[in-house]
Amino acid sequence: MTRSIQRGNRTQRIDRELDPFGLLPHTASALAVAREQSPETRRSHVIVRLAAAWRLTKREIDVLDLVARGMTNATMASMLGISEATIEFHLSRLFDKAGAETRSALLSRLLGA
Repeated sequence: MTRSIQRGNRTQRIDRELDPFGLLPHTASALAVAREQSPETRRSHVIVRLAAAWRLTKREIDVLDLVARGMTNATMASMLGISEATIEFHLSRLFDKAGAETRSALLSRLLGA
């Protein structure tokens, strides 16, 4: 058995055997809602893009994400289980890779991406 669904000006046929419960139209609606991303999801996508462009390490990505969330060096160190000196090292590497001199400049680059 087949089922037709309307997508804009196109009609799509769905084989009932491939979609026995008729969930595909509902899945498409759920995906459309998911595309309306939360700020957290948008931030995550930006960080992923910048991570590739700036060739960030896993730990630098972690630090950048926490900086974007407004965490202090002490809080980041505690959350990541490393020292504040190591956080400062990762921040200096981030500043170099981003071409920024301060945390504010780094965040500005992040927001402008």
